[in-house]
Amino acid sequence: MTNHVLEREYGDEEPSLGWMHDGVYELFEQEGQSYRWQTEEQLVAVTEKLS
Repeated sequence: MTNHVLEREYGDEEPSLGWMHDGVYELFEQEGQSYRWQTEEQLVAVTEKLS
């Protein structure tokens, strides 16, 4: 089983998730398993790609 992270982006805002979360997200991104989205359409497209 492969894990993926679907991370919502909020435009110009940079939500602070803390250093521990940032490190985990970086690992997923390095492995090509991190996906960012802003709109519902983008979320649907990403989830369809992963199914």
